[in-house]
Amino acid sequence: MDHQVSASTRRYGGFDVLRILAALAVVLSHSYSVTGHPESKLSFSVGHFAVPLGALGVSIFFVTSGFLVAGSWDRLANVGVFALHRFARIWPAIVVVITLTVFVMGPLVTSVGLHKYFISTTTMFYFVRNVVLFGGTVNKLPGVFTTHPDISVNGSIWTLTYEVWAYAAIVGLGILGALRRWWTPTLVLVALLGLLRFGVYDKIGGLPTTRPILGLTLADGAKLWSFFFAGVVLSRVVKRVDPAKLIVPGVAAVSLSFALGEPTLYIVGLAGCVIGFGSLRGRVTEAVHALGDPSYGIYILAFPIQQLIYGADIARTPWPMFAVAGAISIAGGYLSWHALERPVLDWAKRRPKTLATK
Repeated sequence: MDHQVSASTRRYGGFDVLRILAALAVVLSHSYSVTGHPESKLSFSVGHFAVPLGALGVSIFFVTSGFLVAGSWDRLANVGVFALHRFARIWPAIVVVITLTVFVMGPLVTSVGLHKYFISTTTMFYFVRNVVLFGGTVNKLPGVFTTHPDISVNGSIWTLTYEVWAYAAIVGLGILGALRRWWTPTLVLVALLGLLRFGVYDKIGGLPTTRPILGLTLADGAKLWSFFFAGVVLSRVVKRVDPAKLIVPGVAAVSLSFALGEPTLYIVGLAGCVIGFGSLRGRVTEAVHALGDPSYGIYILAFPIQQLIYGADIARTPWPMFAVAGAISIAGGYLSWHALERPVLDWAKRRPKTLATK
């Protein structure tokens, strides 16, 4: 078996560890904002490109997503089957979380009364907009958490809109046959890095980088999609290179990015580190992989759990909040994986293979 075949079929157990750590980084970062403490206490900068710990966690998610989703397209190369697999991975869990948020948690904690809560257009708007995802997310429910330091209902799910549009981009490039060539996604990555570097970071040209369009902004899109397409590009690279060999140049690029204050080097270097470390296998990664993947469940459950903990006066400072919310979110993440996410994914994979003809 040549390296190209083995690279495309290898099981990368290390990504499970990275995604769990990334999800917990987001939980820790939000433990500050939810308790009224600045998230900047857990941040670093590359030049004047600020990177809170939560943003680092999200970046790791987007790099791994780009890498693994591009590999999924390589294996399936069929729009219907690919879309079914992506739907199975994202929507069932988020629909359950949004449903529980709107129809169970909201009525229990709202301060406006049940009648006013349910007749409010804000309530149904929250449900519909956040279930659809493609048009962006909203983050407030009537009377819910309005006296908390952070009044968001779920401050994590906004990134899912960028994720599903990235999937749509993969479909578009795949239909055009552009993913067969390493240089096409590389050109997309270069364009995104250019937009980030000059349009967002240097603010050249006066682009409306923070004005929402379909629930998206150029500033957030340039950041998140740069990480995603860095993962896509590296999925082409590892067909020819052992992914573990990406660690050294990745670390070097990240180190150089801090020395030069250059955010584009940081993005490319971090992507190399993520793919390199994610490809490593050992007893720990295999043991974690065997337990399942709770990372998505942790990510979409943790914030409302943190808000409930704060409201119940169980934890009012960051680290106790992280300890309690982290433990509950991990348990919830594993429950979500075994009771919902994996069964739905298994169902999607059992769909008739005749649908997957190229």
